[in-house]
Amino acid sequence: MKYTTYYEERNTITVGRYQQLKQRMLDEGQSYQTERITLRKLKFIGNESQDSQADYSLCMKNGDEEQVYLEKKYIQNGMYFKSILKISGEECRRILDGDLEWMKGHKKSLLADFYRQITLNHLSPGYLTDYDREINYSKKGHRIIFCKKINRGVGITNRLFEEPKRVIPCLDEGKMLVTYQRDVKLPKIFSKLFNSQEEQPQEALS
Repeated sequence: MKYTTYYEERNTITVGRYQQLKQRMLDEGQSYQTERITLRKLKFIGNESQDSQADYSLCMKNGDEEQVYLEKKYIQNGMYFKSILKISGEECRRILDGDLEWMKGHKKSLLADFYRQITLNHLSPGYLTDYDREINYSKKGHRIIFCKKINRGVGITNRLFEEPKRVIPCLDEGKMLVTYQRDVKLPKIFSKLFNSQEEQPQEALS
């Protein structure tokens, strides 16, 4: 299973502060590649007695059923580990409908791992969250992410492809979330412990 490893810091800022930071990025002359995306995440949750160490989510980028991903993320010693696998819309629907046996022993290790965790920790679809993001990629291996909107659907759902009936804004009016991520390259001996070579790294969802 391939992992992206990184450190992360985040804070809430005003729109005015966002404009100042953007101007400073220009003034410093660093080259950033900017991408604006919407991201929908449906996080799986366990029961109170079986907390999973890692978070598993089904994600859809830009409202496109052709851009659906399974994401695993956890934190260890302050470092984030994230693995992402692109899946089809049909595979996503099978998971949401509770058709899971096809993932058992799957050659793609993230799917096999997800099946084990669903079984052991009694995971099920939980909360739906929509993000409106501006991602600034640096050639130096770090990202500055401005999240302009975060809306969470009310209640538990297994509907990734449908609009929630009610949403609650997670950011106050005039506020944004800024996140700084810096990639970390593990020493080779440790990298082999976490990363297998059977899968190619997938497109990142920051």
